[in-house]
Amino acid sequence: ALMALLNSRDRFAAAAFTPIFFNFTLIGSAIVMVRVDAPIYIWAMAAVLGGFLQWLSLVPHGWRLGMRFWSGNLFGDPALKRIGALMIPGLFGVGITQVNILVGQSLASWLAEGNITGLFLAGRLTELPLGVFAIAIATVVLPMMSRQAAHGNNDEMLLTLNFALRQVALITIPASVGLLILREEIVGVLFQYGEFTAESTSMTAAALAGYSVGLMAFAGIRIVAPGFYAMRDTRTPVKIAAVAMVVNV
Repeated sequence: ALMALLNSRDRFAAAAFTPIFFNFTLIGSAIVMVRVDAPIYIWAMAAVLGGFLQWLSLVPHGWRLGMRFWSGNLFGDPALKRIGALMIPGLFGVGITQVNILVGQSLASWLAEGNITGLFLAGRLTELPLGVFAIAIATVVLPMMSRQAAHGNNDEMLLTLNFALRQVALITIPASVGLLILREEIVGVLFQYGEFTAESTSMTAAALAGYSVGLMAFAGIRIVAPGFYAMRDTRTPVKIAAVAMVVNV
């Protein structure tokens, strides 16, 4: 919520910087766990701590923008009621995404050993261009499209959406081709050592080939879905995600 508030006020730097606290906490706890042979639940506790530090770092920025943690009319606020009504379909959409992930992992568990790891690593490699470029562009254009839709400037909103899609295509199409052609080399350089054998590299590269073909589509979803959200339509993306889940299964 704090990140969304800052983004809506075009304060992108503070919101973009906060994951550093979460990542550093996880990395630091992992190093400590290896050195002192700590139980695995320590890492789960570190994830909670990292999330709290991430939230805490945003509080001063939100306070300066007028955010307050309590209002006497909190549950009767019409704006919050509208947000709640729009949020419910979005929660189902997030759940559908997680179901897709579980389905993929379940199917991979029936195959040879190492396929689940291969799917996970291939997914992380695909998330790199998505996270660095597609999500960053979507974060910036969503407040702009929301303002344009709120003022009834639908033509301007469509121009903004088309511009964002072109920018994403300019980046993800070459990235998709590069991942597809160099998949074996990329996976081998990054992961092939220790227990990760040449066979593991081949399995991961095969999964990466499939993911890379759909990279532009994945990126397009990150841009088009916020377009629906800007128009206060949270139901259509959920319906499309449900159809995609059925096809995936």
